[in-house]
Amino acid sequence: MELFRVIQIGLLCVQEDPIDRPFMSEVLLMLSSKMQLPRPKKPGFFMERTFQDMDHLLDDSKFSSCNRSAITSLLPRQ
Repeated sequence: MELFRVIQIGLLCVQEDPIDRPFMSEVLLMLSSKMQLPRPKKPGFFMERTFQDMDHLLDDSKFSSCNRSAITSLLPRQ
């Protein structure tokens, strides 16, 4: 299966309007056949960034945070 085809099917599944998204049965058909795929519309969430934007965010300390969470392992009673 071609990677591009799988990505295109994934994009069809996250289109902004749920009515435009394929049913699971259609997704399975798309994955298992060579049928022509429709062109995906705008995804539900998209945020465009350039490399300059990312460099600015990484250099600016006001955008960083410190996570002080603890990880706990739950074990059954003996």
